[in-house]
Amino acid sequence: MFFVDDGVSGTTFQRPNFVRMERMAENGEIGTIIVKDLSRFGREQVEMGRLAL
Repeated sequence: MFFVDDGVSGTTFQRPNFVRMERMAENGEIGTIIVKDLSRFGREQVEMGRLAL
């Protein structure tokens, strides 16, 4: 499954497909998230640290 938010800045985590992916992970529907590069995942360092566990 792919979650893509083309045209939406990585400076916000309020991206439609990011929010959908996050909810699915919280509900146990996703066990692993693989990203091409963490800079593509998000730009906010503090939030990235919380999410990358």
